[in-house]
Formats: sequence, C-alpha cells, structure tokens
Amino acid sequence: MRTSVLVVAVTLCWTGLSLAQDHPKAELFGGFSVEHVAPCGESGSGCNFEGNEGPVTGNFKGWNAAATAYFKRSWGITADVAGHYGSTNFLPGGSASYSNYSYMFGPTYAVHLESATPFVHGLFGGVTWRSPSNLVQYNALAWAVGGGVDVNATPRVAVRVVQVDYVGTRVPSAGNSHIGSGFRFSLGFVFKF
Repeated sequence: MRTSVLVVAVTLCWTGLSLAQDHPKAELFGGFSVEHVAPCGESGSGCNFEGNEGPVTGNFKGWNAAATAYFKRSWGITADVAGHYGSTNFLPGGSASYSNYSYMFGPTYAVHLESATPFVHGLFGGVTWRSPSNLVQYNALAWAVGGGVDVNATPRVAVRVVQVDYVGTRVPSAGNSHIGSGFRFSLGFVFKF
C-alpha cells in the first residue's frame, strides 16, 4: 500500500512538472509586414536599367504568415509565406507598381520562456515579382535570415512585437543574375498548440 501511494505521488509530481514546463508543439503566426527591398537588384539592372535609372529600392506593405512545428523543445521547422505591394520611383520622373509573394521554409530555434519567446530562423525558397506594366516579371530564389520576440498574452496566444529578417533574392537578368536584398519587418499574433 505504501509503495502504491509513493508511486502515485511521484507520478502526480512528474506530471505537474512536465505540464509546468510544457512548450508548444506548433505555432501559427499572422500579421502585418513591411519590406524595404530592391525588386530589380541592387543596381536596377535586373529590370534592364542602367546604373541608378531603375527602381533600386522601395517600401512594400503587406502581410506575413508562418507555421512552425517543433520536433524538440527549441528546434522546429517553419513554413513562411508573405505578400507585399507597393511602388517605386525611377528616373526620369516615372514610377511603377509591384507585388511580390514569397514562400520559404527552414529551421527555427526558439527559447520558450514564461513571458516571452525569442527566436531565430533561416529560411530558403522562392519569390514571385510582378508589375502590371510587365516591367518586372520573374520567379527567383529567395532567402531570409532573422528572428524576433513573441510576448505571451495567454498560455495559447502571444503577440509578435517584432520580427526582423534580412531578405535576399537572386534577380534573373539577360544571361546574368543580380542580388536584390533588403529588410522585412513583421508584427502580429501567434497561436500556440
């Protein structure tokens, strides 16, 4: 009898400790995003512009969504999709509208603390750029390296107060490719499962 009581007590304590140290098995993120990137590459030559005549960089507003599945307490795999929209100016006095959709996957490392979850990730995949005037039409390799912080509102809901990613694209151009890079800033809500 005494052994049974001891086994039950140890089991209850173990269960309580494991619940107290529980971490999410999966997370869903959705929110607002701003991207400051070069759709035609750093020099604009990805759109067949010479030097700085083309739209070198621009600010694009949109959305960002991600799903992360954790296979260990801190290690997971993230699938990230985003859409950004905006326009850039180019010389002499013109402008063009653009949209881009990225789809990337990669490892995530997160530290699940009681009040917040800081994380870092490295994502790889592709991006599709389009403009109504056909100035830019391409699919290309894309990557993002960055991280952020989620502040817990409840045990199952957090607010992503900041996510900053350095993003890069391999912009195709007549026989060459050019690097387009910049930054993406995101914030929104995280749902934990």
